Amino acid sequence: APVAAPAWQRLGAPRRVRCRRACPVTRAVTDAESFRKITSHPESVSGSDGLRYFAYGANVGASALKARGVLPSASVVGRADGWRLSFIHKGGYATIDRVGETSTWGSVHRISETELAVVRGWETGYEMVELDVYVRGDGYDGTESSNSETNQDTKVRCVAFVTKPSARLTKPVAPFDVYAEKVWRGGVEAGLPDAHLEFLRAAVDTSIPREKRGPEYWDVPTIWQRMGRVFRGE
Repeated sequence: APVAAPAWQRLGAPRRVRCRRACPVTRAVTDAESFRKITSHPESVSGSDGLRYFAYGANVGASALKARGVLPSASVVGRADGWRLSFIHKGGYATIDRVGETSTWGSVHRISETELAVVRGWETGYEMVELDVYVRGDGYDGTESSNSETNQDTKVRCVAFVTKPSARLTKPVAPFDVYAEKVWRGGVEAGLPDAHLEFLRAAVDTSIPREKRGPEYWDVPTIWQRMGRVFRGE
């Protein structure tokens, strides 16, 4: 599925050009053992060897998890159909939304129940959902050429973190620089498709300094506004 232009570009945010050193990480290779671990018991989130966690933001690269004491036993590229990534979480963070004919990319990590509890503690303003993700097998070449009908893709059930209504901004914003850079570098490390990496790179190039975030980065609806949306079926 084609990757939509970043929301902040559609809102007219200024594009900034930056000079950066070459990214020091290399693309991960999905090996057969990781694929076997990820695809065992595909219809259930958890099994005897842990559970599947779909990461699309700061934790998309396994190294980000390992740096904080969470050690995935396997990680592979995954695609969530019917979901779209946007920067609409309080503070300028990412979430994914159910949006018809679109897809978002990330990593499926195999972690333990205890490690999931640790990750959950980091995810302020997020809630857990279950979703289907198509994972790429051994030989994946970093393109979007295969789809769910090919033998390269296997559907697995995962958990992911999405924004709670109480932490959802009224409008998408440009991400802040440190976060956008972390997401992009994690995507490169994980070996996400080139088109999605371009999307993440655009987020880096249009990001703003963390200390420059304005009131729109904290503009979440009141409880009465959220109740009104529920009554209107929004």
